[in-house]
Amino acid sequence: MGRVLSGIPLVRVFSLVLWVLAPLLLGVPLAFLAVPVPRVAVIRFEGVIWQESIPYLSTMLDVARDDRAIRAVVLEIDSPGGDVTATEELYFRLLELRQEKPLVVTVDYLAASGGYYLAAAADHIFAKPASLVGNVGAITFLPSVDEQRVTDEDYVSTGPYKFSGGNRGDYALQIELAKRAFLEAVYSQRGQKLAVEQDQLASGEVFMGLQALQLGLIDDLGANSEAVQKAANLAHLRNYDVTDLVSVVHGDQPPESGYVAAQQVDTVLASHDPAWQQRPYYLYLAPQNRRQ
Repeated sequence: MGRVLSGIPLVRVFSLVLWVLAPLLLGVPLAFLAVPVPRVAVIRFEGVIWQESIPYLSTMLDVARDDRAIRAVVLEIDSPGGDVTATEELYFRLLELRQEKPLVVTVDYLAASGGYYLAAAADHIFAKPASLVGNVGAITFLPSVDEQRVTDEDYVSTGPYKFSGGNRGDYALQIELAKRAFLEAVYSQRGQKLAVEQDQLASGEVFMGLQALQLGLIDDLGANSEAVQKAANLAHLRNYDVTDLVSVVHGDQPPESGYVAAQQVDTVLASHDPAWQQRPYYLYLAPQNRRQ
């Protein structure tokens, strides 16, 4: 007969231990595999916003939204803004993400015009003390008089403004409407946080980070790492990993078509490329980048 322990054969004791403890011991590592460590995703966008920026950034936003392990997102911005419709499209995409997961924006050197339009979609905005923020408003480039009255015999139009799309006054009206849409977006997202009169905000002024904080355009001054910590706090995370979504989605060499470097603005606008002409822009042109 086998040995007994308080009247219970040892074989039965070992069987009991095997059936009870083994699933527990196996369950711990399996649980870690089934429930991955939560992550904060970091997305970086720099340069001018234009139509190709939409798929470049939207792909990463979709991954961040759909990946259940990603609990919060940090968007690092260094942008002077750009095309009106591309900016508005990305703004709405960011709002969609924000409905699902906390979104924190951190500004490096610049979030001006359309760059700030994107930032306004966030739950919380960080900037550096010397960052440049604001420049709310729109610009456009007026068609020349000759462009409004095409007389080339190879062209026939059904109206005097068929080629130009309108007279020079119409262009001024268009950018005024674009400015109002920009202001409404900022006020709808920042609300009572703002401590600046609408006239001053609509003037297109650019503010340093310290000023932007006082005026309620941003929420905090700090490093990008603090933005990650804030995103984790908003998602109620204590233990988490940080994921660079640019590398995950686009690899080590992101597509160059995704952005136009801010330093190239003057070159692009002076190139007379039809894709850049006679369109409204949420774009900050630094003095050295303005056409003469």
